[in-house]
Amino acid sequence: MLGERVIGRLDDIRPDMPWYVARFTATEAFAEVETLFWRELALAESEDGFDADEWQKAWEQLWRRGVALHLPDGERLVRDFAVHVYDDGTARFRY
Repeated sequence: MLGERVIGRLDDIRPDMPWYVARFTATEAFAEVETLFWRELALAESEDGFDADEWQKAWEQLWRRGVALHLPDGERLVRDFAVHVYDDGTARFRY
């Protein structure tokens, strides 16, 4: 979610502990935050080592923009979750 707008769906969810893996389908609204998600992924998977402070700053930007995670039980997380979106149409997430 981006505020009240859906930016994408996570379907076919399966555990890959401590993460979950899913198929990610973006909506048009995803374009508004797509570059922030690519930055987050680049920081998370950097070959130069993980910079936790920069990664946290990337997520703070996403959360300030209103990115939220809606769980199947109806719970809405507005922070303290992570979603890595990949260009192959998959995503990994945890909360």
